[in-house]
Amino acid sequence: MGANTAWSPWDDIDVLFLAGSTAWKLGPAAEGLAREAAARGKGIHMGRVNSRKRLAIAQWYGCDSVDGTYLAFGPAKNLCRLRGWLADLDQQPPLPPCAVTAVISHHDEPPLPAARLSP
Repeated sequence: MGANTAWSPWDDIDVLFLAGSTAWKLGPAAEGLAREAAARGKGIHMGRVNSRKRLAIAQWYGCDSVDGTYLAFGPAKNLCRLRGWLADLDQQPPLPPCAVTAVISHHDEPPLPAARLSP
């Protein structure tokens, strides 16, 4: 069972780490926690972000950073692809998850190392 926005030890943390099952991490509880963390001035990190789609969702949630293993597999090829994802996301406003899925599901990329999503 995951946390939800009624979770109370906000004063005890500096960063919210979104992890766990894909279903939970991409669901409404995780998004709600991320929004609450942002409203409280907390950092937000999402683990296992290994596709453009997941990177766009992390951006939508307001994550400050992400991690994943994408560059560990084919770093020469995947670094260019990752830079492209970051450039694409930097050029467009964040999309809600349903729009992200519709827009990029046709070219969702395979397994992302730690990357900063905001300065």
